[in-house]
Amino acid sequence: NNSLDIRLPKAGTSKSSEKTQVRVALDSRNIIYLNEQVVEKSDLKKRMTAIITETGEPTVTLNADTSSAHGAVIEVLDILRESGAKNINVGTLKK
Repeated sequence: NNSLDIRLPKAGTSKSSEKTQVRVALDSRNIIYLNEQVVEKSDLKKRMTAIITETGEPTVTLNADTSSAHGAVIEVLDILRESGAKNINVGTLKK
């Protein structure tokens, strides 16, 4: 259960994985969380790279609040990709 107040968009499909799970969240104020801890945008790439080095290829789920800025979501996705994350899912709620 997610303790952050993130309102996810709805989608027709939703899936999960057995790999190591990393949760990245972007709240309505565009504050970034890495596994429920606030992280500065400037530190996200370094922290994600360290996690990937430790765990191999984790599944990363980005939960972005429906009212977060579209540009901020894209920027976080770019940082995740630059850190080496390959398995990135965008969190949604089933319609």
